[in-house]
Amino acid sequence: MNLKIRRLIAMYIDFHIVFFATYIFIGMFESLFYKNILVDIIFGLAFGTIFINLLLRKDMIFGYESIGKKIMKLKIYDENGMRIKNRKELIDRIYYSLFSYEFPFYPYIILINNRSRGDRIVKTVVK
Repeated sequence: MNLKIRRLIAMYIDFHIVFFATYIFIGMFESLFYKNILVDIIFGLAFGTIFINLLLRKDMIFGYESIGKKIMKLKIYDENGMRIKNRKELIDRIYYSLFSYEFPFYPYIILINNRSRGDRIVKTVVK
């Protein structure tokens, strides 16, 4: 399978795992409270906070690769071909990809040149 397609599938898997893990976690506590607008706002903010934090740290949960990358057999390397094991670089890589003007076009950018904005800034390559 093409590297770019495997990378997009890995991203899709990771996004859904993080979303449903956050949804289940918040859902366990939300059912304990009486439903009103204040509770909905608080849990909405909590959901967003937990979701973003898990998404930023998804590459560090299982040995410097996310679950999607493990399934699709992808690894993150620096430009010299060494495996990335620095947690700050892994978080920065996702941060610059997620919070950039390119994020809505992420699948197209990956399909065109296989490097997101975070990859270019942190100087990483996914193979």
